[in-house]
Amino acid sequence: MKTFKRRFLAALCACMLMLTVLMPTDMSIVFAATSGSCGDNATWSFDASTKTLTISGTGETKKYYPISPSIAPSITKAPWVDYKPNIEKIVVEEGITVLGADSFYECTELTEVSLPSTLTKICGSGFAFRNTDYTLGCFQYCTKLESITLPENLVEIESYVFNGCSALKKIVIPDSVTTIGEYAFFECTDLERVTFG
Repeated sequence: MKTFKRRFLAALCACMLMLTVLMPTDMSIVFAATSGSCGDNATWSFDASTKTLTISGTGETKKYYPISPSIAPSITKAPWVDYKPNIEKIVVEEGITVLGADSFYECTELTEVSLPSTLTKICGSGFAFRNTDYTLGCFQYCTKLESITLPENLVEIESYVFNGCSALKKIVIPDSVTTIGEYAFFECTDLERVTFG
């Protein structure tokens, strides 16, 4: 009987050790939603196998803010915030017209973006809150993004949109763009070529 108890305890300890080794370190990702709403008529989904975030639907996506809800409960972070360190590709499907501020802020592994012809505005802004300045560029600090193709119907690139995209090397601004906000390309230290038209 003592031998059985020892073997059972040894097997139990071995199983527990294997579980701690095999389980992910960030349990929030395991239990985080992989799809949901991100606007009145817009939805999102994340495919972990392809590391792709897809935005679908019509109209505008919401504006998000990087402030902790514990500091300002009425402020909302992007619903895919738990996946930001894993997102390598973003696909915004036809029908989306506006991308909200802070949507893809600090997607530091992002290397590929596909934008729809229906997109007319990419949001960004800056504000002060409790003596701290915040900037909310849609693609701000996507530090591995080297290039992006902006759609022909885009009209407005707001402030800070590509701020801190330090790997961005080239960008083509379509003739349709009438407004580029301040600091839209601030700290794009590798930017070699901007083409208009």
